[in-house]
Amino acid sequence: MSGLKRGVFVIIVGIFCCIESAWAVRYQFFLGIGQSIGEGSLHTNSTNQMTKNTSSVNEKGGYYYSQTQLGEYNGSVKDITSGYIGTEVTFDKMGIFTLRGYISASYSNKVDLGSISNVRDGNLRKCGADEMPGLTNICYRDGFYVAAPGNGGQYQEIKFNKNPNFARNISNNAFMLSYSVGFDFGANIPIHILVGTLSSYKKMIPLRIGAYGGIGYEFITYSLGHYDSRTYNNTTKDSVTLKAGDTLYLAGAGAFMRFGASLYAYNNIRFDIGVKMPIQIAGDPSAKSQRWYQMDSTETLPPSVDKVFAQQLLRQEHSTTLGMYWQFAVNVLF
Repeated sequence: MSGLKRGVFVIIVGIFCCIESAWAVRYQFFLGIGQSIGEGSLHTNSTNQMTKNTSSVNEKGGYYYSQTQLGEYNGSVKDITSGYIGTEVTFDKMGIFTLRGYISASYSNKVDLGSISNVRDGNLRKCGADEMPGLTNICYRDGFYVAAPGNGGQYQEIKFNKNPNFARNISNNAFMLSYSVGFDFGANIPIHILVGTLSSYKKMIPLRIGAYGGIGYEFITYSLGHYDSRTYNNTTKDSVTLKAGDTLYLAGAGAFMRFGASLYAYNNIRFDIGVKMPIQIAGDPSAKSQRWYQMDSTETLPPSVDKVFAQQLLRQEHSTTLGMYWQFAVNVLF
C-alpha cells in the first residue's frame, strides 16, 4: 500500500473511531417528584338549557330546546404534586443530546373553580313557525307541544321554564387527579468539560445545563362532594327544589406541551424547571361534565294537561381547562 493510500486509510479509521467513541448510547431508568410553582389558571365554560323529548317533534320522538344560558368561572389550582417514572436515553458520551419518555400522575386538593361571571344568552337561532329541531338543525323555541290524554288528541303548548342561572361559586376545595404519558428531547452543555478545557481546573464534578421540550397526552378529572346552589335534584316531582348536597365530576383528556431548563449533577441527579400548557392536538384538552335534571313545569297548566306531560329536563354542562403553569422536579437516574 502506498504512503498516500495508507494515510487516507488511517484518517478514515481515525474519524470512524472518534465517531464511535463520541456517540455511545446510554440508557437510564429514572424516578422523579415535582411540585407546581405559583398558581395555574382554571377556566370553566358553563351552559344551562331546558329540553323536552316528545313525539310531537317526530314519530320517533325528539327534543325541543330553549335558548341556552352561558356563564364563565375563572379560578386557580395550587400545589400540584407530580410523580414521574421513565427512561432517559443519552446519545453521546458528553451527555449533550438526550431523549426521555415517562408516565406521571399528579394531584391537587387546592382547586378553586371560581365565581360566576359573564352570564348571557346563547346564540341559537329561533325556530321558524313550522320548523322542527333536529340533531343537525338545532334551533330554540319558547315552548314545546304535547298531546296529553283528555285534550281531545290536540297538541297543547307548554312554556319552557326559565333557565335557573348558575351557582355563584362552585367550590374552592375540589380535588384534581391526572395521569399522563409523554416524551422530552433535551440539548445540554457539559460545563465540567468546558471548564476543564478552558482552564487548568480539572476536578469539577460532572455538571450539565441545558433545555428540554416535548409533548404528551393527559387524562384529567376534577371532583367535589358539595356543589351548592342552583343545582337541581333530579328526583323532584312536585316543585322546583334546590339541593345543596349534589356532587360534580368532570373528566376529559387532551394533549399538552412542556418546555424548560435542566441541570444535571453527576449523571444521576436531574433538576427540571419549566412550564406545562394544554395544546389543541387530538381533541379538546378540557374536562367536561353533562348532567340532566327532571323538573316540573312552573307554568299554571290547563285542567286537561297532567303535570307529568309538562315535565322537562334541565341540561347542565361544564367544560374546564387548566392553563399554563410552572413546575419544578427532582429526578434520580439509575
